[in-house]
Amino acid sequence: MNFTERSLRIINNAEKVAEQTTEIVLPIHLLMGALLERTGVCAELFIKFPTLYETLYNQINKKEFGIQEERINYSPLQLLYQITRNRF
Repeated sequence: MNFTERSLRIINNAEKVAEQTTEIVLPIHLLMGALLERTGVCAELFIKFPTLYETLYNQINKKEFGIQEERINYSPLQLLYQITRNRF
């Protein structure tokens, strides 16, 4: 599978954030990696939601991630949904 340079940078950013938080790359880390990529559509995300990265980072540090009934318990997605729902 071929990845673009931008997608590889996003994945690399996600891995760095995951090393600081949960040590496992979760979907929220991919979003955070995209927010760190300040080009193209990712830059528009950052412009539209300038505090989203810090909010997500703080929430990840507050939450515990675990496996429940063969799925990942992933509460920060609910926070992201609430933030974006209020913006639109």
